[in-house]
Amino acid sequence: MEEFYATDTYLDIQFEGFTSKLDIMMYYVSLSNNSDANNTNCKPYIDGGKATDEEKKQLFTEYDVSNINKYTVTTIRALNLTQGATCYVYAMGADKSGACGMVMHEFIVDTTPPDMGRIKTGPYYDMAVTYTQSNTSVYVYWEGYGDDVSDIATYEVSLWRNTSCSVDAESEMVVSWITLSNNYTDYSFIDLTLNKSEPLVVKFIITNGAGLSITDESVPILLDMTKPTPGKVVDGWEFKKDKVWFNSPNSVTGSILHLGTPLGAACLTRLVSIVNDSNWKVLQQIGFRDPKGEDWPIKMRTENIGKEILDDELWIKLARDTNKDVMYSGGYYRKADYKRGGE
Repeated sequence: MEEFYATDTYLDIQFEGFTSKLDIMMYYVSLSNNSDANNTNCKPYIDGGKATDEEKKQLFTEYDVSNINKYTVTTIRALNLTQGATCYVYAMGADKSGACGMVMHEFIVDTTPPDMGRIKTGPYYDMAVTYTQSNTSVYVYWEGYGDDVSDIATYEVSLWRNTSCSVDAESEMVVSWITLSNNYTDYSFIDLTLNKSEPLVVKFIITNGAGLSITDESVPILLDMTKPTPGKVVDGWEFKKDKVWFNSPNSVTGSILHLGTPLGAACLTRLVSIVNDSNWKVLQQIGFRDPKGEDWPIKMRTENIGKEILDDELWIKLARDTNKDVMYSGGYYRKADYKRGGE
């Protein structure tokens, strides 16, 4: 039997090793919240024994001594064990002469899963997304997972690749499940081949000593091998004029102008269907103005747009009115949907 048990209503028991020159005639089992019966003669507790019901009730508080014939595997049911309590299960064997031998096993009841912790795959915890600058490795760290009763037994980690940033995107396993002992707090996936357009996720299975587990996963991990564009630092709050003199010997103010990496798409690209995506709307606008504010003689019409269903394409026809100073055209539009990574 295990050191920890994950149920409080039944108990599976199996034992072996009882021997006697006269052969074992009967087996008995019982359950208690104390070990007072350990190292005592079990003959008074079995059939025909001299122990009173009150004595046995004090010794075997959760389940009285019961005859299970010659079976060495049984299940005790209809229990009401306490979470976190230490219990003692007894197995007794009696031979044909009535002599009795007894063994005891101690275990702890733990019916609750481990406590949730947190994972980081970048410099900080609780980030919405993290980046890696290496296309051959991913590093993951974790903290806070625990179990007050049975402790953490194992961590299992695996690496997955998504086809896009969408929550509905398909995923595939890159590195299969790896089992780690409970003294690990980080792990390195190496010898990988990562692509810029495919977000990664580290998935976790955390199991306690009773065999109960929870699952968790990291935030998306994106590959970014570019270097930041240098910015500028000046003394003082006036950014266009670097300050030379300060009126305090204890502090100096400064300003930093930061520019994120200017190259590359802000969001990973993914296919957006022209025909099947219902978010596309027909652009209906009377006219346009150029950057100087002058009107452009363009009129949007539904007659000038269409879709090719088989090729998932659209067409826009630009035509000129022969009698008026106006051009006819058309267009589609949809929201950028940046909340899910952009489309």
